[in-house]
Amino acid sequence: MFIHFKEIKYNNKSTWEGKRILTFDIDWASDDVISDVIDLLNQYNIKATFFVTHQTPVLSKIRSNKNFELAIHPNFNPILNLQGQKTVNQTFDEILEIVPEAIVSRSHSLTNSGRWNSIYKEKGLCFTSNYFMYLNEGIKPIKNINEVIEIPIYFADDALLYLNDNKSDLIIPDFKTKKIEGIQLFLFHPIHVALNSNSLKSYDDTRQYHNDFNKISSLPKEHIGIRDVLINLFK
Repeated sequence: MFIHFKEIKYNNKSTWEGKRILTFDIDWASDDVISDVIDLLNQYNIKATFFVTHQTPVLSKIRSNKNFELAIHPNFNPILNLQGQKTVNQTFDEILEIVPEAIVSRSHSLTNSGRWNSIYKEKGLCFTSNYFMYLNEGIKPIKNINEVIEIPIYFADDALLYLNDNKSDLIIPDFKTKKIEGIQLFLFHPIHVALNSNSLKSYDDTRQYHNDFNKISSLPKEHIGIRDVLINLFK
């Protein structure tokens, strides 16, 4: 049921209809936090795509696993916030130096621009995933004017946290009984999986521990959270 972006042929509906893509934005998480997700995926033998933000030795572990593919997760926020001197081209080039094999891009904060159409093609990118359609049924791949294929996001863990904030337990969406219409792309973050986050507040309250996996592991997790949502999706 889970596929990679590279398996999708836009004109061949059978390559994406009724399929799911599982993705993780690693968002500068520690190696231990990323490895925790890798171990969980290996346990269930699940295909996944990792959107990379930084150079880390754990990327070699991902590359060596046939169930995983690497994509890029460039951050254009410093440009928007006038905090840096990098251009859009430089931002793409820096992350592609880390993941030269990438054919998929999702920007941090889903930042996108029509002015970048030629850049995607020049950089050899074939897919983007920058459009959010939370729990909309019947999502289809979209061919942009530059021939790059957009696969919109069906579910995101931080959106669920936003919708369920200040509740003790998350309400887990029903991913099991409904027939999959079109394609469903799921977005998770390794830090939310490690924390089993159940609210944005609980995530913010533990920021000081996010690089300390031993501390994260020792935190109480009796509540229903994002890790439970992910495992529920596997089952």
